[in-house]
Amino acid sequence: MTEEEILEVIEAVCKRPKLYTWDGSFFEVISFIDGCGTASADIGMPFHSALTPFLTWLAEPDDQGRKLAISGHELRNRFSSDEEAILEFAASYRKYFEDVMVSDGRREDK
Repeated sequence: MTEEEILEVIEAVCKRPKLYTWDGSFFEVISFIDGCGTASADIGMPFHSALTPFLTWLAEPDDQGRKLAISGHELRNRFSSDEEAILEFAASYRKYFEDVMVSDGRREDK
């Protein structure tokens, strides 16, 4: 699965979360998306979650300039509801895709 295909999955799931998960909660959505990304990743993935690069991109640098991936709980707590968190997750992932994958030339052309 390419990064662009993962973006398409994220946008579809976040648009209609109850179509893909039991209740459509934020954590169900994140788990579903991470499962899709992890299942399609290469075996030699250097991190335990397919979302780690994105969650690291969202993080603020510490006082030594390092960025460590934020947790799903930290991401959810930035918003007042699951619905808002899900919509912002999709919007943020699109920005990540455009900033990192497209501008860095890592986008996989079909």
